[in-house]
Amino acid sequence: MPKQAVTAIHSATLAALNAQEVKERLFNSGVEVRPSSPQELAALIESEMQKWAKVVKASGARVD
Repeated sequence: MPKQAVTAIHSATLAALNAQEVKERLFNSGVEVRPSSPQELAALIESEMQKWAKVVKASGARVD
């Protein structure tokens, strides 16, 4: 995804998460908001893919 698009989406998301009404609705729904950077999200996705790839391989699961 183009960096400019990622930056725009990230900025819009942070703005929404900082809106008082959104904060209250999420809190009342039991949601814990932990904003992060696009780089942190990419690192999390990469680490999760590596972790779960090992689990899938060890399980012998296959796609039909």
